[in-house]
Amino acid sequence: MFKINKALFIFLFVPMLAHAECNSHSDCNYYRNDCNNARNDDSNSSDAPEAHYNYFGLKGGTQSFTSNASSVSVGTTAPESGIYAGVRVNKNLAFEVEAINAEKFSTTTGTAKTSTYSLSGLNQLSLGYLDLFVRLGLSSTTAYVTSTSTGASSSNNLLGLSYGVGMEVALGKNAGLRVMYDRYRLTLQDNLNSDIFSTGISYRF
Repeated sequence: MFKINKALFIFLFVPMLAHAECNSHSDCNYYRNDCNNARNDDSNSSDAPEAHYNYFGLKGGTQSFTSNASSVSVGTTAPESGIYAGVRVNKNLAFEVEAINAEKFSTTTGTAKTSTYSLSGLNQLSLGYLDLFVRLGLSSTTAYVTSTSTGASSSNNLLGLSYGVGMEVALGKNAGLRVMYDRYRLTLQDNLNSDIFSTGISYRF
């Protein structure tokens, strides 16, 4: 009787165990395929720009000055160069600091050059590898003026607003090419403006 029961046990349960083992292997393959698919998705999106990152960059262009006050009106252009750095909080918002210098240019009474520092917020529209943005912030400009007639030098500190528009094209995951137009209202009383057209290269980290 024992031999018959043992044979019956083998006949009934060994195929079930083999079937369970096959299911176990199928489950392992199923989850393994899911992991591989997730890795493939990550690798395919590795070049896409992220929504949150820090960045810094270098830029250069031309700077022109205009004013409605005849005593300070210059109407000339000068080469400008600068650096900027910021943090992109999410896909729509970033905060940025900037330092720019304008080379020596002519005024109505002599020559001058300027150094400007600004703190701005950027409202961005992200279109995949292209970002469009508007910028609004505060600026502090120091103007170094040299008189042609007397040779005397002086400096003035000017506080004002800054705003502008621009776009940035992603060059892979960690770099971007930026094109900008910015206006600096150096003084609100005399409406002394500095207009800057520039291009820049950004590095993200």
